[in-house]
Amino acid sequence: MARTLDEDELIEHWLLIGKEPDLLTGRTGPSKLALALWLKFFAQHGRFPRAAPNCRTRRSPSSPAR
Repeated sequence: MARTLDEDELIEHWLLIGKEPDLLTGRTGPSKLALALWLKFFAQHGRFPRAAPNCRTRRSPSSPAR
């Protein structure tokens, strides 16, 4: 079971730092968020997510089904 991160851990592991924000230039909306999450996942785990279960997300009620 995943543990809950405190505010300091969230900042340490998920805040874009250095040149990371520059990598998002030119992207908008969901693609910008997705790339940011992939970058931070890679930094933490040394690999990109293999499948959806590696990146838990919740679809909003207004999102279309896939």
